[in-house]
Amino acid sequence: MRNVIVTIFIIFLTFAQHGNLLADEEFITISGSVENKSSGSNSSKEYSIKLFKIEDISGEIIEISKTKTVKSQFFLTNVSVNTEDQLFLVTENEGLSVITDLIATENLIATEKWDDLIITIYDRETSLENITFTEYSLMIPQINLHENKISVLGLITMTNIGDKTFQADISNPNLTGFDLLRFSLPEGYSELNVDSDLPSGTVMEIPTGFALSNPVPPGTYQIIFSYTSILDNSSFSFKLKFPFGADKVRILMNAPSGAIKGNGLSSVEKIKIDQDYYTISEGTNYERGSFIDLNLSSFPKTQGV
Repeated sequence: MRNVIVTIFIIFLTFAQHGNLLADEEFITISGSVENKSSGSNSSKEYSIKLFKIEDISGEIIEISKTKTVKSQFFLTNVSVNTEDQLFLVTENEGLSVITDLIATENLIATEKWDDLIITIYDRETSLENITFTEYSLMIPQINLHENKISVLGLITMTNIGDKTFQADISNPNLTGFDLLRFSLPEGYSELNVDSDLPSGTVMEIPTGFALSNPVPPGTYQIIFSYTSILDNSSFSFKLKFPFGADKVRILMNAPSGAIKGNGLSSVEKIKIDQDYYTISEGTNYERGSFIDLNLSSFPKTQGV
């Protein structure tokens, strides 16, 4: 009797596994076109496209299919997928990787027809001439006179006004700081944190600031950063550089009687953020390569972190 029960259990288990396989696994076709938005691009250029999946349980990323475009068209046929996995496409162009948004496999199977995908790409350039800062804001939310330091929060709105993706050639042995997407900070800064909505890249710290290796496609992006700096005789001073210019600059200081000085800056009406009043100064139309000799002083004596 026991052997019969074991045999029935094995048959049931096998049937259940087979049933799940039939229910979860499907074969789909993904196709579409690649549109290069850069002027003067070669319409017959061949692009490499790879399909990856992220396994639901392990989180492992696995390449499951690949192809190349023919006259900008691509086809991935008989792709075996599981409803618990997620898929994404990677399109290669001149060393740049364009990653689509993650696509839930369940949605792919539900729609049953993915033959009209459009992947937008741009050619690459290493010139920074089309990069500009439309807004550059610095906020001093915390001042600790006991430890003689301040916390600084920066928010930059940056635009690539061209029709190509900027990315510095890190492999170039003659690469200099002037070839990088760079940002100035005061010497002796610490605890730097940087985030952005740019495609992925790395942060490279230098004594007078930081640089980003991220590609910058055409469009507008935001970069947010924070750091700590030491006060000098109860004031905060450094040369704030604008290698890509700045249409508008705004400095906010958590000190209602604080003083903000710098070339081109003018005081505006104080604003209240949470329970604190901020002193504000603004300036406009800073040219490429210009700078502000920034000085902040008259911090409240009772201010602390």
